[in-house]
Amino acid sequence: NLRLTEGNVFLDHMGKLINVGKGGQGAMPEILEQYLRRIRWDEVTGAPVEYFPWTRSPELLSPQLITILPVVAFGRPIVGSKAITTAIISERSNAGESMTELAEDYDIQVLEVEEAIRYERLELAA
Repeated sequence: NLRLTEGNVFLDHMGKLINVGKGGQGAMPEILEQYLRRIRWDEVTGAPVEYFPWTRSPELLSPQLITILPVVAFGRPIVGSKAITTAIISERSNAGESMTELAEDYDIQVLEVEEAIRYERLELAA
């Protein structure tokens, strides 16, 4: 079985993952599987169509509320339920608007506002 991640191709050979793109370097399947679970694949083509980035650490606790879709908002991260960019929510929060106000304005949950802000702060820290 072949598995794709950004810039890498993995081959499942005899129960071991081998990174074909890195000269046969071995990969830890548990870590790779965590990443692959956050990708939605097209059922027909098998191509990746949506990615749910991590917003928390440990990563396993990170909800899938923020999404990246190449066909929505030019691939910028959005709150998945309403397609509002995380950057807009974060900018308004930085300007002093409360999470409750933002949730009401966009008709989303406060948790979605929190995750959008958390995602943008992670991006700034990187």
